[in-house]
Amino acid sequence: DSSGGINSILLRPKEHSHLLSVGEDGSVCLWDMNRAGKGGDSLLHSFPEAHMGPALDISVHEAHPNVAVSV
Repeated sequence: DSSGGINSILLRPKEHSHLLSVGEDGSVCLWDMNRAGKGGDSLLHSFPEAHMGPALDISVHEAHPNVAVSV
């Protein structure tokens, strides 16, 4: 989401082309860097109202890489 600054970026350990970001606007976004620069939108999914205030950090569960938590 381009409406606020990015507070944290995380490279997903099992999917090296996927990034997770959290923003000042409270959004959580999943990005595919393989799509960047190829004419496609690199944003795979956005959760624009994941937080009522700024989202500060994001982490992925070590044993379950499809599970993420943001604060």
